[in-house]
Amino acid sequence: MQEALRKTVELLRQRPALLLPLVFVSWTAYYLQWFQKAATHFVLHRFLIGHSVLGFSVPAPDPTYAYVHKAMLIMLPFSLAMSLLMVSVYVGGFLLTARLVRELFAEQRLDWVSTAQVLRQRAWHVLGFSLSLFVLFAAIGALVAAAADSPLVQSLQESYGPLTMVRFTALLVVAVMAWIMTPFGQRLMADSCAAQITKERKLWGRLAAIACAVLSLSVSAYITGITPQINFAFADAALLRSHLVWPLITFVCNLPLGALWIFIAVLQFSELDMVDVPSPS
Repeated sequence: MQEALRKTVELLRQRPALLLPLVFVSWTAYYLQWFQKAATHFVLHRFLIGHSVLGFSVPAPDPTYAYVHKAMLIMLPFSLAMSLLMVSVYVGGFLLTARLVRELFAEQRLDWVSTAQVLRQRAWHVLGFSLSLFVLFAAIGALVAAAADSPLVQSLQESYGPLTMVRFTALLVVAVMAWIMTPFGQRLMADSCAAQITKERKLWGRLAAIACAVLSLSVSAYITGITPQINFAFADAALLRSHLVWPLITFVCNLPLGALWIFIAVLQFSELDMVDVPSPS
């Protein structure tokens, strides 16, 4: 464990290019989320706004809110597809980072071409793993929602407050997902080396994933708290805020995830390393 942590820190310090997949993933996920919100707003607007005979836009009178139901019929499959795509982007970034670490340990260089080819060849594996993550998250969310009305949860909310319970629930969900899915992620990353995933590696991978989840949720909660200040500071630079500041913040929030990707790859492939990772000249 200590040796894997040492090599992870060494790789992050000497090979910052290993974070390039995380940069791409962060920017792509940010814009996918932005597009999803814009598309949802557009569809709701089109169903909500009617047109008068003179061509003016007027609110469509509909006390039954049927327009919302119609919009949801359109947006639900779109939102599910977009969410699955975002998960696939992160899984692809994980696989790409792991393959780069493997190439680095095996050949002492970053082979971007062969790594990209492997990622393309394993596109269906990435999609299948992403779908499994998506289904697991939905199942756990459904169980949490079903338990929300239980007397125990209600008493905890009264004692600790709804916000604390929301954060605890989020932590519990991601911890369960990390514990269940980390070994499958290691198999996806290892490919032909799947038989070499020992119980010890699975345990350390799970613990690292849970620690990453705790750190990521803490950073996310902090960023959420200072969001008004960030938006106010860049109130006169909307384009800069939308296309540089917030994507950079997304990347910073994802840094624990990038470190986790490298750590899990080090757990699996460090035995391929014959000599110490050389410092770039």
